[in-house]
Amino acid sequence: MSAALSLDRRAARELGVALALVLGVLLAFSGKAFTIDDPLFLWLARHIRTHPFDFFGFEVNWYGVSTPMAELTKNPPGAGYFTAAAAALVGFGERGLHLAHAIPAAAVVVFTWLLARRLCERPLAATLIGLTTPVFLVSSTNVMSDTPMLALWCGALWCWIRGFDAGRSHYFFAAVALASLAALTKYFGAALVPLLLGYGLARERRAGAWLAWLLVPVAVIAGYEGLTHSLYGTGLFSDAVVY
Repeated sequence: MSAALSLDRRAARELGVALALVLGVLLAFSGKAFTIDDPLFLWLARHIRTHPFDFFGFEVNWYGVSTPMAELTKNPPGAGYFTAAAAALVGFGERGLHLAHAIPAAAVVVFTWLLARRLCERPLAATLIGLTTPVFLVSSTNVMSDTPMLALWCGALWCWIRGFDAGRSHYFFAAVALASLAALTKYFGAALVPLLLGYGLARERRAGAWLAWLLVPVAVIAGYEGLTHSLYGTGLFSDAVVY
């Protein structure tokens, strides 16, 4: 009992250190101006607030001429919905939205630590090596789709592994739900499907009932392709692949 409590306290301390480091950096930069491609995601969020079922049904001037958003963007609308929901609470100011986008960054910290704890002997070191890289920290100071997608990605991986460890279907359900949301947040999230498949085959050495769960994100991506084709005249997932 005392050993378990000691382990829990150590785990809590490790996770607290990782969270404090990453969130401390993001808090320091929470007042920075919107930069890079942030405006595309902000315009999307503003439009979603009034037209939630026609997410790309507006035009933007990005290259000096007015262009349909569905033609210009190469990202799905998931991050726009997150920002729209956050803006309903904190408005569209820099500090409020940067703090809101620290939530997925915190989720990346938690799931990275959980994955590291499951897969190696030094989870804190592994977590800090990953989360103090410039790319992660810089990406987490904008309001784009990279960090939200990464949070969903890491969560999907952990739930998938837990599904095999615990033999519980609700972990598999959570994994494919998060994988589906990842693909709808940034198209690269679709790469989770072959990754989860590869892990399952490497671990089980054979196909099994677990394989059927992967049909969920495939169906979600196919549904999104059909929906965007009907709304905007072209399937936006395949358009991004071609791009």
